[in-house]
Amino acid sequence: MQEAAFWSVQVLAWNDLAHLSDLLSSLDEQTEPGWQMVLIDHPGTRGITDALRQERPNLSVIRNAHDRGFSKSHNQGFSFSLARWNMDVRDDRFFLISHPDVILEPHLLSRLEEAFRADPHLMIAGPKLRKIGLRINEEGEGREVEFTETLETAGWMLKKDRKLVFSGEGEEDRGQADEIDPRISPSWSCFAIRASLFSMLEKEGVWLSEFLDEPMPIIDLVWRTRLLGFSVRMVPGALAWHHAHERRTLDKKRHLAYKRYQPDRARLQTTIYLLELKNGARRHLIQQAPWLIWGCVKWAFVSLRHPRQFGRFCLSLGLIPDVFGERWQKKGERRISPKSIRSWFV
Repeated sequence: MQEAAFWSVQVLAWNDLAHLSDLLSSLDEQTEPGWQMVLIDHPGTRGITDALRQERPNLSVIRNAHDRGFSKSHNQGFSFSLARWNMDVRDDRFFLISHPDVILEPHLLSRLEEAFRADPHLMIAGPKLRKIGLRINEEGEGREVEFTETLETAGWMLKKDRKLVFSGEGEEDRGQADEIDPRISPSWSCFAIRASLFSMLEKEGVWLSEFLDEPMPIIDLVWRTRLLGFSVRMVPGALAWHHAHERRTLDKKRHLAYKRYQPDRARLQTTIYLLELKNGARRHLIQQAPWLIWGCVKWAFVSLRHPRQFGRFCLSLGLIPDVFGERWQKKGERRISPKSIRSWFV
């Protein structure tokens, strides 16, 4: 089998040909030519991938008979590329995981590769993301991409109470986020992984936890990578743009935005507490017990106000056996002290 390129660019297909075409065009402009795209589709995107295959015969497509979800689909892609890379070269082979509505700056891959080669302990890295503005002409036919200076995010981090916060969100990019902060992890919309990381994770073939919804498998992977003693960070100078997806609501019904946001926030926060159960040190579990209980109480309260969320709340509680099952399997992955773990949280 012919060996894959240095970079495997892995994308889950969305039903949007325009966004995927923009991403592929930005890949064509990369100063690092050694990349190959792996596109993972499902029946709902079959027409999109067929159209792209006609334009680009060398595009690798993994076809699925049904929608396998975020983690299972990406684990498929990892297995596909890792099978083409020998074990002795995986330190110099990389994955770029990207949403299809991202556009890459021409030097992105080369700058990420420079960072990986300069730091052998760096396993996950990524760019800062700016927002894309989209202009539609008066006829509603043409679309013009506007590259803004507004940061979508320069990465995310967890506070001591395990709340998720985003660095630089909504700010004008003046270089304020270019200082390296080891506590900040790159956005899950676009980030890179050194291929050798997967050789060090114990559960072969299931590198992303398959019982979690996006973005939690990525937060979990970052947590586990740091438990192995490796670094995760944003790379200064690496840049990409992401289509902004603003939450819309009518002026007279602004409370609708709150009603949609509150359940999502409660669900996300409760899942982060589940990751604490899965990956946290034993003494941290005792310290975090009040927050874990309070997170469940808050989501239970939200479920009472929003009955449709009650099923999700019950499903989250049903994940606890899976969480402790993976915690037991991954005991050997923890190589650093609880004191070092505390320094990750702001």
